Amino acid sequence: MTSKHPHIIIIGAGIVGASLTYHLAKQNARVTLLDKAAKPANEATEKSFAWIVAGYDATQMYMSLRQQAISDWHRVEDELNRRLKIDWTGALTWLESNEKTEEWMCKLKHSDSKVRLVEEQELRLLEPNLKTVPSLAMFAEDEGAINPNLTTNLFIKAAQEWGAKVLLDAEVLSLLINKSAIEGVATNKGTIIADVVVLATGVNTVSLCHPLHLKLPIDVSPAILMELHNPDRFVNHIVSNPFMEIRAASDTLTLAAENYIDESSIQQR
Repeated sequence: MTSKHPHIIIIGAGIVGASLTYHLAKQNARVTLLDKAAKPANEATEKSFAWIVAGYDATQMYMSLRQQAISDWHRVEDELNRRLKIDWTGALTWLESNEKTEEWMCKLKHSDSKVRLVEEQELRLLEPNLKTVPSLAMFAEDEGAINPNLTTNLFIKAAQEWGAKVLLDAEVLSLLINKSAIEGVATNKGTIIADVVVLATGVNTVSLCHPLHLKLPIDVSPAILMELHNPDRFVNHIVSNPFMEIRAASDTLTLAAENYIDESSIQQR
């Protein structure tokens, strides 16, 4: 039987696991966060473009959920006394044609996103260093970006202040299963019993759930993330177009992201 203050194990100290740990600990749950790495945010989180986005190429329900998440980021920013340093610059996006750009803007409008259309003249003012400027783009003024490493570590530090326990270099070898219940985990540091086990392990969730005979709809979606070191900031907002995404991580560091390009992708282009 679950106690009044259940013990919850969260596997994976990326942004998802760290956020869960913080929010659960804040609600007086007994939380233990485990990760096989020596530091948090060691895998997908560390390599994230980290765009707080209302959502493109998604269902209306998903875009509405993402819009709610933008409000939650503001809440967390206040709770952590502005230590997150979220870069609320807004995002400029255009698709393959003006028609598609307008279509997506309408979808975002229905999810209460603060988005509007901007034409070429205003776009040149917003991003004066653009070499190729479309005649139409969307400007989502309420979108932003985070430093994924800083954010993950702040979540964990705040969770520890609420009493959460964090074990790094603790690889989960298997889930402890008793009949139809999961009672804890076996790690390289020993067995840990819990009322609830949460998997925040990305694609590694598939192998952990294999003994449960669960086929999870999780696929690997590789991407390319480039770091460009520059003497001065030359991008004012998050910029997204059909070929890539780019944003300033700092005045001297620019991030550029694109889906992984394989032979089939090149042929399609």
